[in-house]
Amino acid sequence: MPAASAPDRWPYAPGDAAARIRALGDADTPLGPPATWSAALRTTIDLVLPSQAEIVVFWGPQFVAFYNDTYAPTIGAKHPSAMGRPAQEHWSELWDDLHPLLERVLVLGETVSAKDRPFQINRHGHMEEVFFDISYSPIREHDGSVGGVLCIVSETTPRVNATRQLAAGEEHLRELHEQWRLAQAAGGVGVFVLDIARNTLTASPGFCRVFGLPEQELHAPEDVQRLRTDSADGDPVSTHESRTRGTAPLDVEYPIRRADDGALRWIWRRAEIVRDAHGQPLLMRGVVQDVTERHEARLALAQLNASLEQRVQERTRELNRIWSLSADLMISIGFDGRIVSVNPAWTSVLGWPGEAVIGTDVLALLHPEDVEPSRQALAQLGGGQRLLRYENRLRHQDGSYRSFSWNAVPDTAGQSHAVGRDVTALRESGQRLRHSQKME
Repeated sequence: MPAASAPDRWPYAPGDAAARIRALGDADTPLGPPATWSAALRTTIDLVLPSQAEIVVFWGPQFVAFYNDTYAPTIGAKHPSAMGRPAQEHWSELWDDLHPLLERVLVLGETVSAKDRPFQINRHGHMEEVFFDISYSPIREHDGSVGGVLCIVSETTPRVNATRQLAAGEEHLRELHEQWRLAQAAGGVGVFVLDIARNTLTASPGFCRVFGLPEQELHAPEDVQRLRTDSADGDPVSTHESRTRGTAPLDVEYPIRRADDGALRWIWRRAEIVRDAHGQPLLMRGVVQDVTERHEARLALAQLNASLEQRVQERTRELNRIWSLSADLMISIGFDGRIVSVNPAWTSVLGWPGEAVIGTDVLALLHPEDVEPSRQALAQLGGGQRLLRYENRLRHQDGSYRSFSWNAVPDTAGQSHAVGRDVTALRESGQRLRHSQKME
C-alpha cells in the first residue's frame, strides 16, 4: 500500500486536528490567516499536534483554542466547532471557573497545576462533573511576553468515580456491620464469641467457612492464629495476654491462608470486649468478613494512581525533549542574521554556549567563503522561500570549521527556523575519495 502523501501546507502533521486547522478560512478565526500567526503559536501547534498527551492551547486575550487529536474526545460534541474559536463560545457553561485559571497564566505568567480538578461541563448534551489532572503554563513570544496558555491535561473522572464508589461502599459496610455486628450472616460473614478466661472460641458456621475450618462450634484461638501469613510482622489481631488486659485491637484487617484449600484471603474483623462489674475482660465477641475483593480493589486503585501520575509527568517532559535532546543544531534567526535562540546541541557540537551566540550575527560564525552565499540564502528566507539541504560551514569554538546541511522555513514575524545536520565526516570522506582517484 503506498504511503499517504504529506500535507502540502502548514501544519504538516497528520490527523484530523491538523486538517481542521489547515481548513480554517480567514474569517473562521479571530486570528486571521494562519500565515500571519505568531511564530511562537505556530511552533507550539507543531509540537502539540503529534503528541499523545491531551493538550489544548488557548491563544491571545480571547483564548482562541487549538488542540490535538488526543484532546478532542475530552470535549465531546464541542469538537470540531471549538477549533480556532474563542474559548468562551464553547466553554461558556464553565467559563466562570476556567477563565480565572487562564488569566493567571496569561496575565501574571504563573503556572497552574492541580490533581483531580473538578469541572462542570456539557460535552454530550447534558451537564456532568468531570475531573482532570491539569498543568497550565505560559507560552512566551520571542520578546518574553506571554502570548498564550499551554494546557496539558489528563482526565481522571473514572479514577475519581471509582475512588468515591469505593469510599461509599466502605462506609456502607461499616454502618451495616455496626448494626449487625453480632448477627449471623451468610456469604463470607461470620460471628464469634471468645471466652477469655477459658481461652475457647465459639464460632458460627459462617465464621468457619471464612477461615476454611471444620464447621464445629468450639475452636481454640490458636486454630485461627496459625492461619495468618503476616505473623512475622507482629500481632495486630490479638493474643491471650492482650485479651486478658483488654487491650487487643478491635478493628483489624489481616491476610490468612484458608485451612481447607490454602487460598490466600484477606479478613476484616470488628469486635468488642465485654467486661464484668469490676471492669475485668470476660468475653471478646464480634464479626469477621472475607474482604479479599475489596483489598485487591484498593491495591489496584493505588497502582492505577501511581501509573497515571507517572504518565502525566512523562507527557509534560515530552514537549521539552525535542529541543533539548536533539543531536542536530536548531536555531531561530531574524531575517537580518541576528541569532534569536539556539538549542543545547550548539554547545555539544560546536562548543558555543547559547549565551555566547544569541544576539550575534550568524554570518560572523561562517567560513569566509560561505558568507556571501549565506547572505543570499537569508535574503531568500526573508522573501518567504524555504531552504532544503542548504550547506555551509560554521566555526567551532576551537577555530576549526564543520559542515552542516540545513532545512529552514521562514515565519511571518521576521524570523526563520532551521535544523542543521553535521555532515563534516561525509564531506571529508568524499574529499579523500576524490584525492585517491586523482593519485591513481
